[in-house]
Amino acid sequence: MIQAVLFDLDDTLLSNDMDRFLPAYLQSLSRELADVIPPERLAPELMRGTQAMLANRDPEKTLQQAFAEGFYPAVGQTEQALAPRFEAFYRGRFDELRSLTSPRPEALAVIQSVISGARSVAVATNPMMPGIAVAARLRWAGVSPEVVPFALIASYERFHFAKPDPAFFSELTAQLGLAPHEAAMVGNSASDDIQPAARLGIPAFLVDGEAVDGGFAGGLRDVPAWVESLDGVPPRSVTEASALEARLRGH
Repeated sequence: MIQAVLFDLDDTLLSNDMDRFLPAYLQSLSRELADVIPPERLAPELMRGTQAMLANRDPEKTLQQAFAEGFYPAVGQTEQALAPRFEAFYRGRFDELRSLTSPRPEALAVIQSVISGARSVAVATNPMMPGIAVAARLRWAGVSPEVVPFALIASYERFHFAKPDPAFFSELTAQLGLAPHEAAMVGNSASDDIQPAARLGIPAFLVDGEAVDGGFAGGLRDVPAWVESLDGVPPRSVTEASALEARLRGH
């Protein structure tokens, strides 16, 4: 039986065109830190830090640590000096980016329907930002963590792997105390959400896309009925070496 449903955030629960959002985010953060880091230097180092998180395979190193190891020395600042500035940004100017996004009206009702079925709900966003930034985007989506009892919200402070590494999904289910086949994944990206989750035996639902290779797809409103249909379905056996390796790292 499915015990938890894992929801991606951007373009799943929240409409957010990253081609518009990311440049605006970098520009806003550059203005916030312009007095200590030249704007032309900040963006490239942020992207290098992002690549370091994506490349991390060390189960003893959080994504926050992977980012910090390269970013702070490269910009000539200490994490202790800049951490309060980052927090001030996410509590203030970051919210100005809300206008670039739009909530999906059905998101809250879908989550409430899943929870009413005695299942937990987790936010399986790619954990490349601090929890404070993820919480802000959840509020923009109309599913505030102050209102919705999420069992887990992925962020770079508490995760060691990022999408599309299947170890992200292994780590997420492990933190929930579940085997992968006891969770179901809902996301908008075949490469980041559907395929790596399915490699671990996690049933996956592609939002607003077309099903491939016998998978599942449809609108966000279709998710509760799809989850119900999974009960009683035997879990898929996972024997691929890469999937087993990902499970070991994630645990």
